[in-house]
Amino acid sequence: LQVLRDVEESFDEAAATRLVPFVGDLREAAFGLNDETVRALGLADATAVWHLAAALDLTETNSKDVFETNVGGTRHLLEFMRRHGIRDMHYFSTF
Repeated sequence: LQVLRDVEESFDEAAATRLVPFVGDLREAAFGLNDETVRALGLADATAVWHLAAALDLTETNSKDVFETNVGGTRHLLEFMRRHGIRDMHYFSTF
């Protein structure tokens, strides 16, 4: 959250109480998190996801990794949202 505060002058501190940032791997189901960690996220009241994760490599050398992260990762995210009853996704893309 500190990064948001640093880059966004009008960051609403009240929003910080509703945001649950976490680190995971989009290429893995449930982001590679175990059930205990997912429960600890407290998703019962979650209504939306902000999807900003991506791999960007315009060379052909890592095209498989980029596809697995961007396409496969989005599929994993949608499945995670479905499983937890989260209906809205705010998707950001560089293209």
